Amino acid sequence: MNDRVLDIGPGVAPWLEATDAVDIEDQRADWAETSGNEGARLARSIQFVVGNAEDLPYPDSTFTFVNANQVFGRYAGLRAGLSEAVRVLKPKGTLRIRVLGEDRKEAISLLRHLGMRVGRPERQGYDEDISKDDFDILARKS
Repeated sequence: MNDRVLDIGPGVAPWLEATDAVDIEDQRADWAETSGNEGARLARSIQFVVGNAEDLPYPDSTFTFVNANQVFGRYAGLRAGLSEAVRVLKPKGTLRIRVLGEDRKEAISLLRHLGMRVGRPERQGYDEDISKDDFDILARKS
């Protein structure tokens, strides 16, 4: 399989298609505990690395898809995190991020500056206070 999918900051469960995950703490035990058999399977099948979203421990052009849900702007710097996510994407790779509404315009501007083609952001309407103003942004590397 040549397609590698990175989930940055997976928290209690990684992106379902993830082949790799990076977080500041090892979350594999939590995945199994909170997600039962599916979490235990994910914990065994995903290459997990303890690391920082602002300094990803991967070579350039490693992944075809990178997901970062509620990471940039909350826990990692927007500029440094997005730069790293784009760096590890292969040409024509796709980045999916979820950012706070207040970070949406800056994130789009930074992605365009980094050579990404940005789709229309989609507002999320979650009930949790932390998520009610989030936007999902899909961008593709040239």
